[in-house]
Amino acid sequence: MTRPIPPKLFPTGASVAVVLPLGPGAIAHKPAADKRKTTKRPWRGEAVYQDVAVAACDPKGPQAAEFSAAWADHQGALACTEPACFPNA
Repeated sequence: MTRPIPPKLFPTGASVAVVLPLGPGAIAHKPAADKRKTTKRPWRGEAVYQDVAVAACDPKGPQAAEFSAAWADHQGALACTEPACFPNA
């Protein structure tokens, strides 16, 4: 279920994670980070990892892009109402 992004996030400059494409019907999630292996060349034989933005309700899901809540709302994104994201949206 989705609802509009909570307006109280707009003046704070809060970020939301959106699995692209951004536009009407996109879902805005609370951002979280997941350490994932990159395609960069290994350093000293060890794999290289980096933090990527993901949805808090699906931390092992697809990579997301971070936008300000106001911009995501302006583009038509709706808030995720999962307990880990915005349950009271």
